Amino acid sequence: MTKKLIFIFGFLIAIYGFLFFLSLSIYPIYKFLNYKSLFFDNFEINYYVYSVVIFIFLLSVLNLINFIKRKSQFLNIFIIFFLSLTLISEILINSNNFLYYLKKKEFKQNKIQFDEKAPKNKLNELRITNNNINFQLSTWNFREDFFNNLKIHPLSNIPNSMILSCNENGYYPTYVTDKLGFNNKPLENNNIDLIVIGDSFANGECVNQDDNISSKLRKNHSINAINIGLGGSGPLEYLAYAVEYVPFIKPKRSIVLFYEGNDIFHDLEFSKNSILNQYINDNYQNILKNHGYFLEKTNEYLALKTNKENFNFNKNILIGKIQIRNLYIKKKIILSKEKIIKHKIILKKLKKIMNQNNVEFEGIIFLPDWVSIKKNKRNIENVNLIKKLLNQLDIKYYDFYEIIKDKPLNYFASKKVNSHFNPAGYAKLANYIANIYNEKK
Repeated sequence: MTKKLIFIFGFLIAIYGFLFFLSLSIYPIYKFLNYKSLFFDNFEINYYVYSVVIFIFLLSVLNLINFIKRKSQFLNIFIIFFLSLTLISEILINSNNFLYYLKKKEFKQNKIQFDEKAPKNKLNELRITNNNINFQLSTWNFREDFFNNLKIHPLSNIPNSMILSCNENGYYPTYVTDKLGFNNKPLENNNIDLIVIGDSFANGECVNQDDNISSKLRKNHSINAINIGLGGSGPLEYLAYAVEYVPFIKPKRSIVLFYEGNDIFHDLEFSKNSILNQYINDNYQNILKNHGYFLEKTNEYLALKTNKENFNFNKNILIGKIQIRNLYIKKKIILSKEKIIKHKIILKKLKKIMNQNNVEFEGIIFLPDWVSIKKNKRNIENVNLIKKLLNQLDIKYYDFYEIIKDKPLNYFASKKVNSHFNPAGYAKLANYIANIYNEKK
């Protein structure tokens, strides 16, 4: 009886292992079928260790079964098969490495120079001459337990510090943040014509500071503009930006960038973040008033994280749980009434903050989703639902897709990999914003 139970237990473990690694293999198979390429470069040691541990464990189970019951040739073949899948799967499951490879290949084909250094290595290289340079933070970092336990949610990078941005255009941009911690060049005067609120696109990620929106508006259109935004931000963060910074900046006008790729569902997914939800109920963090405390804690976080991991790479495998990022299969989901109501509350509050501070709210510009463009499947139903909501709230809607629709991918950093705008894309967006601004001049 005992031998039978051990055999059954071992067999179930083997079945579980097979299903687990089969699920891991689905992602690289998808990648191969879509991109006709495999990637075996720049592996991370944790995947090797994990593979070896699982390999030894399953072999031990196999030997135990062989010892108890001598009729397991089928299991030998069975386990060898999915262990082979394991080595490929765990390497390819690191989607950021795979995407890095695709970008590098694309740039090489187009005869464009590409900095092949890993972000961590690039940071170490730059720290030889400037030890104060840091990785670019995003609101994803501010949702981690470190800040949740402190019951705070910072909204910017460290003020007046050098930041290493992302490599999507073949190079690693660096920029110095302004006194609020955002990606803006020093102001010639404090009379701000326009504040641009948004996520990574407002922040001007992955291009040089001279190529971001505020720089282009100042240089090419004589509009004294400032960007307020970070990667990973969504509608609740946009409200928080308005609450915390608009009264201090005192801009004449404002505009919000709304990225179709995640803003429609973004804060609905993270609606349990009580810190951000407090902004709906007029319970604010008063970040500028408590500037010293927020700066201290953000510096503590950076000191801890910089020594542990690379912000630009993510651990995609956990035992019993798989996190796959940048998988370009999107299920078409239509906004529910409940979610539309939440958007309405946030946008209504956002408009109210602008009015209270005598800031003319120009409206919201929809930025197209790279994935939707690539697949030629824009979720127009959700766009129309938000457009209808904006009309009800008397907030103007602008669609940047209509400006670039002839050759939209020409304005993104990559035509093969989900990415931000290239310099031409940011310049085009700045021109569009300038046209909106000048219509009322």
